[in-house]
Amino acid sequence: SGNDSAIEYDHLIVATGGREPVASVPGLAEYGHTLRGVGGLGKLLSHFGVLLTSSAPSTVLVAGGGLAGVELAAAVADRAIRVGAPVTVVLAQSGTELLPVLGAEQPALVRRAKRELDKLGVQVRLGSRLDRITATNAYFADGTALAVDLVLGTMGQRPVPLAGLELLPHDLTGRLLTSATLAVADGVWAAGDAAMVRRRKTGLPVPANALWAIKAGARVGRSVARQVNGRRARAFGYRGLGQAASFGMGRSIGEVYGIPLTGVIAWITRLAFFLRFMPQRRRAVSVITTFAKLPFQGWVSPAVTTYEEQQLLA
Repeated sequence: SGNDSAIEYDHLIVATGGREPVASVPGLAEYGHTLRGVGGLGKLLSHFGVLLTSSAPSTVLVAGGGLAGVELAAAVADRAIRVGAPVTVVLAQSGTELLPVLGAEQPALVRRAKRELDKLGVQVRLGSRLDRITATNAYFADGTALAVDLVLGTMGQRPVPLAGLELLPHDLTGRLLTSATLAVADGVWAAGDAAMVRRRKTGLPVPANALWAIKAGARVGRSVARQVNGRRARAFGYRGLGQAASFGMGRSIGEVYGIPLTGVIAWITRLAFFLRFMPQRRRAVSVITTFAKLPFQGWVSPAVTTYEEQQLLA
């Protein structure tokens, strides 16, 4: 291109993040919405706003039954209820279980989540893998179809690839396989959504969420500094805090260090941790301010978990 340049390095840290695998579902890039794509949130809010102001019945499909899908389905349903819009929300999960990240160790929390979705009128379809979508319909792998007005894809994520690293070890989703110290190869490190990191005790992959990425990134930085100073890198020993999902004011599920929480306690704990790890205190204050302005109507805001969800519910 004429603008390429080469930079030598002693240490390379790969933290390119992840994106929804929109290419895996034909039509999703053209007719669906995701939160990670450039401008994706604005397009979603614009489309959803039209549905909320229309008197015609509409259907919103959320594809993906993980924590993100469950929360967003609840957020959309709650918003429609609060403004009196005739919106039907369908949550489609390709697997046979909702919230698989919780199901193995916290089945009671999964049952609670199902009840909360039922209260909001969310229709849950298990074993329904999204095959393709058009401007008017969603088609599933089992041959069924659903007329839809809005499709939101939350089917996990794939790492953003970096050319030149093809020969390094990867898992089936394309994440770089790391050692306990987060090293991939001599002088190459990885963290966040681009890395497949295993827990030290169980060997299971760590969750792909922001808190784990923050902690792993900090560990990589310290490890590089230690090696530059002639010292050995230390293993990544973070154990995690837990996981959670919210369904409205005072209505959440979660687990902290394996201890299950529900209701108001889970909701407050979740919000507190979210605010604690916000990258900017000014943003944390804005979250509290936005939340305080929301009208209390029994169901207020699900999920003040992310800036995106604030915008969805504002």
